[in-house]
Amino acid sequence: MNIEAIHQNAMITSTSVCGRHFNRVAISYDEFAFLTELTGAENPYKGYGADLIEMDYHGEFIPLIENARDAAFYREEQKLIEHDEITAWKAANGLFNDEEENYYHG
Repeated sequence: MNIEAIHQNAMITSTSVCGRHFNRVAISYDEFAFLTELTGAENPYKGYGADLIEMDYHGEFIPLIENARDAAFYREEQKLIEHDEITAWKAANGLFNDEEENYYHG
């Protein structure tokens, strides 16, 4: 699933009187479960057969989206760090066949 797609495609269920400000949104249970699992937040709807989860836009939805973005960024950053550490270890131990890939050697 895509965090940005969830954010962009959330169903607006309530707006302000002027119609310019969102009050409540609904997303699918699967999307909610994905976001809570990614962020480590508690899923109070786990085990229920809800199709849609409605929540306060500013108090619940936006913080959940921001936390999910942060968690996804952290995971990708850790993957890159891990990859760099593996690459450095391989280079230090001469495990690259191609000299161009072995950029850690002088």
